[in-house]
Amino acid sequence: MIKNPAILEAFEQKLTASHKADPAESMRIFEELHRFAFQLGKFSRANPLEGIETVIRLASILRSVKRAP
Repeated sequence: MIKNPAILEAFEQKLTASHKADPAESMRIFEELHRFAFQLGKFSRANPLEGIETVIRLASILRSVKRAP
């Protein structure tokens, strides 16, 4: 639980202002994370769209469920 969100917001703004985005570094990090996910077996399917129908159906069902007030 964040007791003082203003301090956190100031920290985040200072951090993002001081850190300039480097596209090459971002791509390297992405590729390493992607490779690691494959090693863990999280992206094991040959066809990435395989099973998308089930995901869409589940998302539709979850959206139709009303939330408690």
